[in-house]
Amino acid sequence: MIEARFCIVTPLFMGGANPENPELRIPGIKGALRFWWRALAWSWCKGDLSKIRDLEGRIFGSTEQGQSRVIMELARERAKPANEKFFEERQGLMYLGYGPIDKGKLTREYLEHPVDATLRIRIRPESGDGDAPGESVIAAQISRALIAMGLFGGLGARSRRGFGSFNLTELNVNGEKKISCPTGKEQLGKEIKGLLEGLDLYKGLPEYTAFSSNTAVYIYKNNKKDPLDLLDDVGRRMQEYRLASRKNVKGRGSSSGFREDTNLAKEALKNTVNKHPRRLFFGLPHNYFFKNLGQSLGVKGENHDRRASPLLIHVQKLNGEYAAVAALLPARFLPVEEKIVLAPMKNNGEQSGVKSRVPLDSAEAERLEVIRKFLESNFEKVYPDEREQ
Repeated sequence: MIEARFCIVTPLFMGGANPENPELRIPGIKGALRFWWRALAWSWCKGDLSKIRDLEGRIFGSTEQGQSRVIMELARERAKPANEKFFEERQGLMYLGYGPIDKGKLTREYLEHPVDATLRIRIRPESGDGDAPGESVIAAQISRALIAMGLFGGLGARSRRGFGSFNLTELNVNGEKKISCPTGKEQLGKEIKGLLEGLDLYKGLPEYTAFSSNTAVYIYKNNKKDPLDLLDDVGRRMQEYRLASRKNVKGRGSSSGFREDTNLAKEALKNTVNKHPRRLFFGLPHNYFFKNLGQSLGVKGENHDRRASPLLIHVQKLNGEYAAVAALLPARFLPVEEKIVLAPMKNNGEQSGVKSRVPLDSAEAERLEVIRKFLESNFEKVYPDEREQ
């Protein structure tokens, strides 16, 4: 039996059976847990995709492997739906919460934080398959995935940007305590290093978001007593960094050097161009709106409209304050040979006019220097330790 006590420390945008009504639900938790299991499995299986798919099906269920062996039960305190308007005054929260928050207005309700709950997991015995992983192996892997989710992840919409941050407050496996909530930034760093250093990280660029030898983890330089103040601060720093080409923001990303991106986007409104903006590595689609010109430019993959950011933000409760963890998990940004399309956009979002098709800068897609520069300016690296490299 695995028992995980946890707390959601930032607003949770998770829909129930009726998407309009926010609710903490087992399917959403199970989906997030599978994500973090896959993130770890890349190293466990040495990048063997067929082995990863087969093992995932045997553990979590699939049409080929049958029903899930992971049986979950959720006990939670009553959580209150909220529709507060404080987002209108917090530019950073609006930026990180785009979608559920549109121009300062909530498009859906959320569960007000903190949300405390206990997840109990049983591993169903496998019958008649000698190749299936044993219960103890599955329990160990699920426990690792829970720890990873508790250090880096969240639940619901915009969880990659710090909303619905999942804090694992206590983890017990068959009555034995495996982890408890870190009480300070130093202990948080040790927990992160302990997890990743025990992974034997596989070298090479993953085919999906996963831990690898390219992974880097940072902790925000400033702690806050309020988790939303912290998330707002991180959001403003990121926004100022990405928009630094518009104005010089002293001490906040003014050296990011994105003026070239802006000039390139303006040129792409009129003529074909032969490269793409560097900022797109924060995620696709990547759009520009030039108010003075009354025109917009859309930037996306030719066959993939969306590509989630490789940068994950997580809010962690410590002793009386909160820290922000940033995990950079480089992976193949888009399929090989896919082109980046730059095209003017109509008000309805459709492309119109001149269209540029350019190759992805694959070297930058692996290094992600544009994101690392932001992190190194605002966060402290905790993994890998530069002194040990």
